[in-house]
Amino acid sequence: MYGDSQYGILAYSIDALTSDDDIKKYLVDLNQYVPTYVYTKYAQEFQEVQTQYDAQSLQVGLLNYQIEDSIKQAFIDTSTWGLDLWEEEYGLDTNKLLSYEERREIIKAKKRGTGTTTIEMIETTAEAFSGGE
Repeated sequence: MYGDSQYGILAYSIDALTSDDDIKKYLVDLNQYVPTYVYTKYAQEFQEVQTQYDAQSLQVGLLNYQIEDSIKQAFIDTSTWGLDLWEEEYGLDTNKLLSYEERREIIKAKKRGTGTTTIEMIETTAEAFSGGE
């Protein structure tokens, strides 16, 4: 999901967690925290508790995803829903018709383009865009 080259090219409002396979990456196996004697001595009762563990595992997994996703919003290169905040920070208009990558390029150009205008500043601003060398 995040390690591939597709991250950041998604159109606005497409949820990164779209399939059960994506969600399974964040699930936590709570069974590893249960002592082994519980499995043997209380096997019948443990089956009833397993349903609760499955539900709790999903909640902990989703929390892990949300923590990771929140951290990604602090960086322009991995930000998605946080791009609105970056655009607000730099006084840019939000255009949700653009892809995440296009919005990132605009934010980076604005970030690099502040200050006194020099040849170096113009070059670094141009390099913020794809093929801007």
